[in-house]
Amino acid sequence: MKTHIVTSQIQKQNKNATSSVDRSKYNIVSSKEEQVEVEGGNAVVREEETAGNYCSSSSIIQNDEESFSSRVLLNKSRRKTNIVISCCLLLLIGVLVSSIFVTKLHQSNIAKQEEENVTSISEMEVIETQKQEQEEEQHRNKSFPFMVIVTEGGCSGSTAVGHYLRELVVAHGLDYMEDVHFEFLHTEKNPRKNRWKNPFYHNITVEAKASNLSLTVNEMMVMSIKQAKKIAAKQKKAMIIKASNNQYQEYRQSIKNLKPTYFGVYRGDALRRCICMIKDCFYAVRQDGYPIFAQNETRTDLCFNRRFHRDDSIQVMLTNAAHCLEVTTEAQIFLKTQSFPSLPEEELFLFEYSQSSTDLQTSVKSWARILELNLKGTGIAVSEAKIQEVLEPKQNSRSMPSDYRVEIHNYDEIKNSLMEMGVLDP
Repeated sequence: MKTHIVTSQIQKQNKNATSSVDRSKYNIVSSKEEQVEVEGGNAVVREEETAGNYCSSSSIIQNDEESFSSRVLLNKSRRKTNIVISCCLLLLIGVLVSSIFVTKLHQSNIAKQEEENVTSISEMEVIETQKQEQEEEQHRNKSFPFMVIVTEGGCSGSTAVGHYLRELVVAHGLDYMEDVHFEFLHTEKNPRKNRWKNPFYHNITVEAKASNLSLTVNEMMVMSIKQAKKIAAKQKKAMIIKASNNQYQEYRQSIKNLKPTYFGVYRGDALRRCICMIKDCFYAVRQDGYPIFAQNETRTDLCFNRRFHRDDSIQVMLTNAAHCLEVTTEAQIFLKTQSFPSLPEEELFLFEYSQSSTDLQTSVKSWARILELNLKGTGIAVSEAKIQEVLEPKQNSRSMPSDYRVEIHNYDEIKNSLMEMGVLDP
């Protein structure tokens, strides 16, 4: 009965061996030998059965250990494989990103190069266009003259010079710009005709004001000159204007590329010009004297408008003859020392005060000098015969200038000082 109990317990242990191993892994609890009653041979049998069960449990444990080791090794292998795959993927991503970056960079370089090529082509086209325009401008400037008559300023016969010069240009078959007033460098209106002396300048000032542009008088005047010259060349006409000494110095560099030709005209009689400037109320001689009516010796403010009141005899009260003569003489010297030729207006208009053929020829040759310079490069030859045809009808058309005694109210008071200055003969 006791043997049956022991056997039954051993079988029960064998039956649950596997589940015991699973639950406790390697902590298998075997049946203690003390549970087996030592009774004769039955004790040996029970010991052998116990040993057999123990061996069976050990085999199961060994198999589990091998299986666990295999799984561990497998997991390690999988982890290594995953790491390798991850590294490969990262490497592949890096290659792809690098490839995309290089492609984009290459495309950018190509685009930049194409843009530079386009820019280079555009720049070359602009340069070529500018070159062509310069050549055309040089051709126009050469073919159609841009004449600037440089004068001392007022009272130098400049208005009459402009009138005759234009008439002589037409006589040689070349028209001139009528829209360009001879006093083109003046910004005001012509008081008699109520027209702008320089309408181009006026339009530029209006446009600048509308566009809120800040331009200097010099800048706008230069712009107006260039606009007028461009139109004159397009219309195949000469452009003839006058400039005082100051205007010449102010604008000559700015209009240098327009290739103007210069010719100087001055009044040889410095005292005569001094009297004229005081009568016209010029600022430069405002402290040197003042004009008066000869009839009542009262001061007059007719100034330049005296030309429209011929019946009124105007004289000057000369209070500082030395300074007035200094002003006029310095202007003469400036013109005479420039690189361009100059002539006294007395030679140009000598024919107006004489019926002499000699005086007429003197004036003809003087005008020919101006025209030779003005028509240079046009292919038009200067003809003294044509000049004479224009001048001859005006011979002896004006009276000789009045004596200084008539022009200067205090002549007797300053006569001696004028002689000392060498202005009057003793």
